Amino acid sequence: HDIRAVAAGALADGRLLVVALGASRALYMRSQDGSGGWTPWQTLAAGPFAAPLYIARNADGRLEVFVHRDDQYRQIEHGWQTDVKGGWTDFSVLANIPRYTHDFAVTSMPDGRLVVAAAGSGGGTYPEVFVAGQAVPNGAWETWGHPPTEPPPGPPKPRIDAFAADNGNGYAPIGTTFTFSWDVGNCGSSCHVALTGLTGAHYNTVFFSVPEAGAHNQAKVKPSDTNTLVKLTASGPGGTDSKTIEVKLMPAPTAPTCANCQNFFFKMVPPSTLLPCAKKLYYAPDAATAESWAKAEFPGWTVTKITDQQFQAYGC
Repeated sequence: HDIRAVAAGALADGRLLVVALGASRALYMRSQDGSGGWTPWQTLAAGPFAAPLYIARNADGRLEVFVHRDDQYRQIEHGWQTDVKGGWTDFSVLANIPRYTHDFAVTSMPDGRLVVAAAGSGGGTYPEVFVAGQAVPNGAWETWGHPPTEPPPGPPKPRIDAFAADNGNGYAPIGTTFTFSWDVGNCGSSCHVALTGLTGAHYNTVFFSVPEAGAHNQAKVKPSDTNTLVKLTASGPGGTDSKTIEVKLMPAPTAPTCANCQNFFFKMVPPSTLLPCAKKLYYAPDAATAESWAKAEFPGWTVTKITDQQFQAYGC
C-alpha cells in the first residue's frame, strides 16, 4: 500500500519485473514466478528515493533502474542486474552533476546504449538540460554534458519531379487545348503549388493563374498567343522550385489571304539580358515584309529569320 511510483520491465526470460517506490522512500521489487503467480515483495534499495522511477533494458538484456535521490541535491541514482538471471548492484549516483534535477527521462539508442536526459539548474540560476549516455552498449557512462545546440535541419525544399504537356514540345495549331501534368515531391501541408500562364513579347502578361494547383495534378489550358510560357512553381518553408514549358502556336490551316503568303519564322533577342528572348511566326507575302512586321512589334530587338525546325525547338 501507499505506493508513490511504479515501473515495470521484461526480464531476459520474458517474465515481468515490477519495481515500486514506497512511502518509506525505499525501492521494492517482485517478479512473475514462471507459473502464473508472483514472488513476494522484497527490498531492492533502501534509499531515500523520490519519483520519477524508470526501468530500462541494456543491450545484453540486463535491466537497469533509475530513480531520484530524495535529498537536497536531487541527483539521479541507478542500479542494475549483475547478470540476466538475477543479482542486483547497489545503487549509486549516476554522475556528480547535474545536481538539483527537476525531472529526467531514460531512452535506448538504436545501437543499444542507454541515455538519460535531465532537467536541472546544475547549481546555477536558470534551468538547463543535461544528457549522459553509455559510452558503449552495456558499458560505463559518459560524464554529463549539454545536448547539441545546433538548430535542427530545416524542412526539405519542394522538388518538381515532372512537368509535361501532352503535345510534346508545345508546338501546335492555334486553338489547341494542352493538358499539363505535374508531380511535386517534398510537398507537405505548408507547400503551395501554383500554375501560371504568361504571354506577350516579354512574357509579362498573365492570362491565367491557379494559385493552389496541388502537388500531383493536371490542368487543361488553351493559349491564345503564339508565344506563351506556362510556369509551375512549388514553394514551401524549405525553398522554391520552378519549371516552365514554352508553348509555340502556329496558325491553323486556312485559305490563304493573299496569293503568295506563307509562314516566316523569326527569333527576337532583347537588348537587355533581363528580358527573355522570343520566337514568332508571321504569315506574309515575303520575308522582308515579315521581318519588318517583327521589327515593328519588337523595336530595338535583334531580329533573325529562323527555320521551321528551329521554331519548333525548345528555347531560343
